[in-house]
Amino acid sequence: MPTRDELRRQAEELAQQDAVSVPEDVAALAPAAIRQTLHDLRVHQIELEMQNEELRRAQGELDAARERYFDLYDLAPVGYVTVDETGLILEGNLTAATLLGVARGVLVKRAFAQFIHSEDQGLYYRYRQQLFAAPATVGKAAECELRLRRHDGTALWARLGTTVASAATGTRVLRIILNDISVRKQAEGERVRLEGQLYEAQKLEAVGRLAGGVAHEFNNLLMGIMNYVELCRDVLPPEHAVREYLDEINGGAEHAADLTRQLLAFARKQIIAPTVLDLNDAVTRMLKTLQHLLGEDISLAWMPGAAVWTVQMDPSQLDQILANLASNARDAIDGVGQLSLETRNVVVDGANSAEHAGADPGEYVQLVVSDNGCGLDKECLERVFDPFATNRSLIQGTGLGLPTVYGIIKQNHGFVCVSSELVRGTTFRIYLPRVEAAVAPAAAAMPKPVPGGRETILVAEDEKSIRITTGCFLEKFGYTVLAAESPEAALRLAANHPGPIHLLLSDVIMPGMDGRHLAERLRATRPGIRCLFMSGDTAQARALRGVLDEGEEFLSKPFSREDLATAVRAVLAGV
Repeated sequence: MPTRDELRRQAEELAQQDAVSVPEDVAALAPAAIRQTLHDLRVHQIELEMQNEELRRAQGELDAARERYFDLYDLAPVGYVTVDETGLILEGNLTAATLLGVARGVLVKRAFAQFIHSEDQGLYYRYRQQLFAAPATVGKAAECELRLRRHDGTALWARLGTTVASAATGTRVLRIILNDISVRKQAEGERVRLEGQLYEAQKLEAVGRLAGGVAHEFNNLLMGIMNYVELCRDVLPPEHAVREYLDEINGGAEHAADLTRQLLAFARKQIIAPTVLDLNDAVTRMLKTLQHLLGEDISLAWMPGAAVWTVQMDPSQLDQILANLASNARDAIDGVGQLSLETRNVVVDGANSAEHAGADPGEYVQLVVSDNGCGLDKECLERVFDPFATNRSLIQGTGLGLPTVYGIIKQNHGFVCVSSELVRGTTFRIYLPRVEAAVAPAAAAMPKPVPGGRETILVAEDEKSIRITTGCFLEKFGYTVLAAESPEAALRLAANHPGPIHLLLSDVIMPGMDGRHLAERLRATRPGIRCLFMSGDTAQARALRGVLDEGEEFLSKPFSREDLATAVRAVLAGV
């Protein structure tokens, strides 16, 4: 900017130029004093004009600076507020006002605590106290994360970055930066929820693997008990009083075997084998198990329909559907409640198809499962069959139960409708298509002759009771039996036996070597030997069925001696 002397010199030069333009006759008439005064006035006028120009330039720079301030402060991506020692807001930018849902003018002179969520008020006051506590020097800073409450009552998560500053009056103030971290917090919450669901799913898978192992051992024990019962029956006359006790023992063992089957069904390790079912009979068999699952505080109401049609599905899948729905009902009921089961025949046609979205016209058996628990809200009801779309009230679940139910129903060509009201409960209406077939009669009602033979069978089984009883059965059927308690013992017996060995009957899992490797070792010296594997873990059956060679079959434990004789004869005959 030019100095005053420079401005005067420039003004005098301009005045001299102006003086030249004055007519000589006018200039000659004016006294010297008047000419000097006119010259000075002209210089002063020029100085004022130049100063005004500088002022206009400075005003332009100030306006530009204000615009930059507006961009950097008011329209910043974070909120800025200044709070005095009493907690009142002295100023705030537009971003802060927008975050808090108020006009900027309303924000000022309000207590900042009014915008803190009620559950985080204590945290905010401790935060302020920490900053103002001695020594509260200018520049002291701290951060915290808490929830803010907008003017409309909604909440948002924010990170507060605060610095102690000095106001123009000499008092201390807090300069607070507000960062909206709601999206991050929501993502963290979702991640924690999904990790929890994954952990629960992994626990379920671990339980399934444990169930397979337990079932293997349990089925071995059950099979030994039932086999010894059969051997005792063989040596007792029909009128002997002990036979009644043996029948009770065998009935208990069969019931335990049925519970093992249901355990494997819940763990999804059962081989799927659809069969014609009377739904009333199938549900009735599950009632005791369901009541144990529900607990003492929840009653179970069973209302079977009259003359319901038959359906076709695997009984273990029906057990799985009922177990999952009962488990959900138990978690949804707080305290005392009720689960109701009902069956009826339903015909879907053009007149009522609107009530059954996604259903093909036809005849169905309807299974209704209702509880009086907490119910589902509209959002959860729309996603009820999505994986991990679990209602908050059902947080104990894995998030996979209802998707499994839906998958089983669709696999069996059925459909399901769900209705629910908060506090009033939830109802699942399951529709299974009718089949024009009768339920197969129980095997015991049609006795068949037991086949036998004269071949030599090598039995490899580490469970003593099964090894002994199976050997006894086979000998009664006419076979020659070589019994081995381990794969190594089986190999020694085979090496020392001078005659042919026609069949290896081997457990799948044994110490030191599994049944498949034992069979491979035996084929090296006895190429024509056939194999029949047995196991109490049906998951092993599913794994083996895809890799069995010609002349190999699988028999699931526990099995009766009739099943054993039939399977042995079929393998030896190559059918």
